[in-house]
Order: sequence, then structure tokens, then C-alpha cells
Amino acid sequence: TTTTSTTAVPTTTTTELTTTTTGCEDVNENGICDKYELLRCETKYLTKTNLLVAKILCYIATVWVVLWCIITIIVNIMHKNSGHHRGIHFVEELGIIVLWIFMGALNLTFRNSSGFCKVISVVIHYFIVFVAACFVFEAFFAYAMARSKKIKNGSLPPFINYILPVLIALIPCLVTYFMKKSYYGNNGMHCFVFVSQEYMYGFVIPVWILLVIATFRSSLGNLACDQTTHKQDEKQCYWAKKSCKMLSFLAYWIFIAYLTCMFGSSNQLLWVLIIFFLQSLVLGPLIFVVHTYGHLNTVRKWYKPSGCLAKFYTPCPEKVETPRLFAPPPPPVARTPTPPPPKESPKKKKKDPPPREPTPPPPRAAPPPPPPPPPPVNVPPPPSPPPKDMGHTRAQDLWGWATTNGKDNRKDDVLFRPRPV
Repeated sequence: TTTTSTTAVPTTTTTELTTTTTGCEDVNENGICDKYELLRCETKYLTKTNLLVAKILCYIATVWVVLWCIITIIVNIMHKNSGHHRGIHFVEELGIIVLWIFMGALNLTFRNSSGFCKVISVVIHYFIVFVAACFVFEAFFAYAMARSKKIKNGSLPPFINYILPVLIALIPCLVTYFMKKSYYGNNGMHCFVFVSQEYMYGFVIPVWILLVIATFRSSLGNLACDQTTHKQDEKQCYWAKKSCKMLSFLAYWIFIAYLTCMFGSSNQLLWVLIIFFLQSLVLGPLIFVVHTYGHLNTVRKWYKPSGCLAKFYTPCPEKVETPRLFAPPPPPVARTPTPPPPKESPKKKKKDPPPREPTPPPPRAAPPPPPPPPPPVNVPPPPSPPPKDMGHTRAQDLWGWATTNGKDNRKDDVLFRPRPV
């Protein structure tokens, strides 16, 4: 049960206002600002059983998340998942481990230690911004591979993915600390941040801005169609497609659990810390799945069509180039028009050259003389033709007799006499 302080503010009849060294009003002259006394009387805080339950739940949540991160690292080492895309995930896992140790285990434990409590607040602030910055560079890496901007290792040099998150996290952490240094330290309740104070925005707004950039960039890589090519690194392209799909969910789940622990610690509410415990139970397996199912080596070893949990590791279908049925005609070849010949101005017009005299053809050579006739040869004269055959010399007379009627007109009687029957 949450208890309420019963300290009564003593009343006084003094009309003069006494101030402390900090300049606030102190009517009862006890060295404590009146507004802080009223705030303390209205603030609930965890004691005894509730505090013990809250500590146990935070310890379990911390061990659970750290254990899953270590398992994720071991599995990726066993499956030989390497490369700069795996390096970004590894840095994120280390940041999550440190963040949950200080936020979950040490936050309520050292709430009465002034010096160490201040260190815990700074470390929590630094590592939440560091993890958010890692998500930004993961999003840019995955976007470049999913959209075929680069063949391997993304659009940025690989070492930038590890150095810039360290520097980016320092900026809001140091600015908030030196501007609101008096708020850091022990307060008897927790080592986090008071949500009612202005320095709380330094713990929230930078993280929120980085996550918006990361989720927007990864969403652009996820919404586009498959633009990867066979020239790119196969394992990094597969990882990029999976990373663009799950980066937003994992990043915002960590951010929501961070805010839940912040409000639960600041308001000293046990039921809010129970929600933080449940969120941590989901976060552990979520980190394991997201940081393993995007690696092609793990998918090839663990995918089983019949297994329920193994369906997380369903491989992407192979990209097949299919011919289009109604392909548009090829565009016409653009012909470069020949420029017209330059027009000559009448002033610069060249004069026609004088006509040339025709050159006479070369003289022909005289034909060679004909060869002399061959000498006569003594050839014997040809033999005389044989005498003509003078037979049938009376045929003309027979034809004349047959074609004339004669004196007795008996030609028809001789030639066309019918045969006797």
C-alpha cells in the first residue's frame, strides 16, 4: 500500500515573509521552502512491502532482458552471422543491457545514495539516447540496401555507425545535466527523473526526435517494392528487408517501457511498475526474434513449415523475372537532326574558280600488224560427186494422164470406179 506523509505544516501568525538562501518563501522558518513541504505532503511513495515487491519485479525484469540479449549474441555467433549490419545490432544489445541494469535494478536500490544516484540518472539518460541513435543509423543502413543505393554496407562509411551514436548521446545528456544540475541526486524515492520538473523534457524529447527519424526512414524502405539486385550482398539485402519491417515496433516498445519506468518511479506507483515488468517480459523474446530472424544463416537452419515458432523464420520467396504479356513497344530511337549548312553572307561569298581546260587523253598505241598468212599447202582436189539416179523418168507423164480427162472423158471411171460386189 502506498502511504501518505502525515507531517503537518505548522501554522504561524507572523505576517512577515521569511526567505531561505535560495530565495523561496519560508513562513515557518524551518529552512524548507513552503511549496516543497506541501508537495512532500501530497506525494505518495513506496514503503516496506510495496517497495520490496517493486524492487523484486524490477530485478526480474532486468535479469530477463539481459539474459535474452546474451542468448541473442551467442546464437548469432554460433550461426556465424557477421558483417556491419550485425555490428549495429550488437551495439544496440549492449546499450539495452546497460540501460536495463541501471534503470531496472539500480534505480530503486540506491535511492538514498546521493553521489551514486546522480551517476545512475546520467547513465540512464545517456544510454536511452544512445540506443535511439543506433536505431537511426540502422534505419539508414537498411534503407540504402533495400532501395539498392549501395552494393554493400549501406550509404555511410561503416565506422560512422559506431562513432556517431556515442557523440550524439553526449549532447542532450551534458546539456541537461549542466542546466539542471541541482535536480540530480538522491531524493529518497528513486534515481530517475521527476516528471513534474522541466528537466524531464531533456530525457524525453531527444529520444522522441531520433525515433521519429529512424521509423520514418525505415518505413520508406519497407513501403517500396523490391528493388534489390543480384549484384548486392545477399545477406545484407535479406537483413535490410526484415529490419525495415520490425525496427519501428522494437524501437517504440523500448521507448514505451522506458517512459513507464520513468512515471512509475517518479509517482511511486506500484501498478505502473508492474506494467513495466510485463513490458520487459515481452521485450526479451522480441529482441531475440528481431535480431535473429533477419539473418539468412539462422533462417536456413531454423525454418520449419510445420513449426509455430519457426514460422518467424520463413524465408523470402526467390525473385523470378517473368516476361510481361503486354509489354509496351520500345521507345523510338531519337535521331539527332543534321544541322543545316551555314548561310554565307553576300559579302563573304567566295568567287567561282576559273574553268579548267580539259586535259587531252593520252595517245593510243598503234595496233600490232596482222600475222602473215601461212604458206600454201599441196592439197589433193576433192573427188567428183556420184552420177544422179535417172529412174522413174516417166512419172510426170503418169501424173499428167491421171489429172486430165482425155478424149473419152474416162478419168473418173478409171480412178473412182466402185469395186464389184
